[in-house]
Order: sequence, then structure tokens, then C-alpha cells
Amino acid sequence: MTAQQIALWGTVGVYGLVALLLVSLNIFSLWRWWIKAAAIVLTGVMFLSAYSVISGLIGWPSDARLPTRFSLLHTYVEEPNKLSGDPGHIYLWVQELDAQQVPIAAPRAYVMPFVVETMKGVTQSQEMLDRGEAVLGESTEQVVQSSGKPGEEATSSDNKYAETGGINLSLGGTPTDKGAGSIFGFPGGQTVNFSPMPPPPMPQKAAIPQG
Repeated sequence: MTAQQIALWGTVGVYGLVALLLVSLNIFSLWRWWIKAAAIVLTGVMFLSAYSVISGLIGWPSDARLPTRFSLLHTYVEEPNKLSGDPGHIYLWVQELDAQQVPIAAPRAYVMPFVVETMKGVTQSQEMLDRGEAVLGESTEQVVQSSGKPGEEATSSDNKYAETGGINLSLGGTPTDKGAGSIFGFPGGQTVNFSPMPPPPMPQKAAIPQG
């Protein structure tokens, strides 16, 4: 079951639970009829309001963790604006893949705070897309090591970082000649490696019996 299906059935379950409680209230409670009628009206208004709010959230990019393995479809960098005070954001449109580079979920948009080094790697990956190259993204946990000595900062892959709002903002990555390489600064402390998409594995040929 995909995340989209889980969210859909979860919403249906919540609505069903509220409806069940409303039916129980009207059947078994000893409240006056006008209280029961008011409860029905208020519940109906709540359903309509909740639907309006949920519909307004559909389509907005998520700040959740990126999939472990995905195809990078497009990027957009919104740089900080000193006049408006906007800190800037980085947007990614990705599609989750399995180990054979086969899509297993619908494309989804993600957003993260603007970080210079992260932006550089994302921009390099977008240049690969502009050349018509497919880009594979692989995310892993950012391993943080600490010396345990008071006053010393933690390090991650020999790069010091500052943690702001639960997001590790690294001061660098490991660019390569074939891709953007490992880029730090993604939500949840993820390190994402962008590289050219490998071809899908070919099916094994059946053995030809010898006559």
C-alpha cells in the first residue's frame, strides 16, 4: 500500500469514526432532541470544513524525508530575498524507484530550506536533466560522529555542520565527475547522492537445450 493510499484510507477511517460516534449519541443518549440536531449540524459543518482544508493542502510540496531511492524529475531553487525577508527554498520533484529502477509511486514534490552547498549540488543535477540525462537519487542517513569532548562540534564525514530546526546544514559535499555526488543538508539529516541513472537490469535468457 502506497503512502497516498494510507493517507486516503486514514482520512476515511477518521470520518467513519466521527460518524459512528454521532450515531451512538443520537441512539443511546438521553439528551434533548435539539441538542442531537445541533450535533448533527455541527458535525456536517465540520466535515465540509475539513474537506475544504484538506483539498487546499493537496499539491503543496512536502518537507518530509526523501525516498531511499528515486528518480529526480526536476528541481527549482528559490534564492533568499533580502527585501522581503524570504529565506529561500529548494524544491525537488521526484519519483520513488525500486532496486530495478522501476517507479513504485506517483511523482511527489519536496521542499527544503535554502542552503548554498545543497543548492550547488541540486543545480548540477538539474544541468544533467537539462542535457537529457536521467538522474538517480539515493538517500542515506547522515552519520554524525562526536569526540565526546565538551565544547567540540560534531562532525559528519569530516564536515562540520550546524543543526537548525532539526535539519543538518553541512558545509560541503563530495562532487564527482559523473554527477553531483553526495549532498548534505536534506531534511532529517539525510545525505543524498545524485548520479546518472543506471540502465535497468536485463532479464536472464533461458538456457537453450543442446540437441
